[in-house]
Amino acid sequence: MIEAAAVVLFCGGYIALLLYGAGRWRRETVKPDPALQERLQAALGPLPEGLSLTAARIAGPLLDGTRLVMSGLCPELHVTFDPVGSDPDAAAVGDARILAHGPRALVSAFFQEAARGAWLELAACDGVAPDRLQLFAGELRVDVAEHAAARPGVLERVARAARSAATLLRAAHDVPARLAENVASDPVTAVRLASLDTLGREFAGHASTQAALRAAAGSDVAELRLEAGRLLGEAGRPVLIGLLDMPGAGDSTCASAVDALRVIPTDLAATLLLRALARDARGIAASLTARSVIDALRRAGVADAALLAEAVRSPAPEVALEAVGLLADAGSAAAVPALQDAAAHHPSDEVRRRARLAVADVQSRLPDAAPGQLSLDGGASGAVSLAAESGGQVSLAGTERGQKKP
Repeated sequence: MIEAAAVVLFCGGYIALLLYGAGRWRRETVKPDPALQERLQAALGPLPEGLSLTAARIAGPLLDGTRLVMSGLCPELHVTFDPVGSDPDAAAVGDARILAHGPRALVSAFFQEAARGAWLELAACDGVAPDRLQLFAGELRVDVAEHAAARPGVLERVARAARSAATLLRAAHDVPARLAENVASDPVTAVRLASLDTLGREFAGHASTQAALRAAAGSDVAELRLEAGRLLGEAGRPVLIGLLDMPGAGDSTCASAVDALRVIPTDLAATLLLRALARDARGIAASLTARSVIDALRRAGVADAALLAEAVRSPAPEVALEAVGLLADAGSAAAVPALQDAAAHHPSDEVRRRARLAVADVQSRLPDAAPGQLSLDGGASGAVSLAAESGGQVSLAGTERGQKKP
């Protein structure tokens, strides 16, 4: 009996939901309004070439009112408005409330500062339903609620705002030039970076791209210099090297510049590494740069024991481990004191463990070391050295030196 009642309730609720949905989403009606269209066209005056305006009355479950449509816009863009600002790809547009979809080059080119401002102004117009504002298939559609449309002058103001937005979103004849303008002057750094990246990937040989690269290479924004240096290839090395001395360049940016350079002069590497270590010691994040410099030294085949000894002592484990690894790979006897010191005193357990292994590895490759002739000091230092006894003798913590451990 209870099961039957539950089934009845479920079925009843389901049917009610279907009926509600059918009523809520019933077809919207659109009726052209030639008189209103003529009135608005007279108020606007001649439209820019390629644009046209239509007006209609709409009635539906969600909104009754007036719809204005501007035609002649870029057909490859689909743009809506989100008051919450949830666009994950907002970097190309510069405002998370503008949901723009289409080819990345067009999105970046069209939504320059002026176009963003015009779109936001249109969404904020009295009576406009911002969640219904959209550009699709070359048409800008603006819905105005009935209660607002009835007030004098409201539709004229909305039509003027729509014309301003549409004028800036017509089909562009020179996309690279628009992107270059963004790189040079857009106030949003993310837009400048997205535009420069698009130029480099899609318009590499264009004259506008070369102009944008020159502008970015001399920019006071470190991230733009970094991107320009990357895109310029070998010609960008001076840009990247200059970036490393740029005031305000962050740890991640400097590290990326070193990575892009691949190999850097030893004297520059020493300067950068010591500066990064000093910053880390003062609590200023610089471990990414330090690690990138050590990687660059590895690629150059340079393992200066005195320089890397400073890195081995770094309180940042990731930096110390990079330095320990490079010293171990180089296998120089000059590295042993620094490694022994790290094995005994570094605050990181992993660094101490890796340093002890590195000492063993380095000393096993010394010219006078017979196979297996190592002594691992069980004391605080954790040092490994040549045993005085014949090959094969190993001394471990808790045993007498030279005695084989069972």
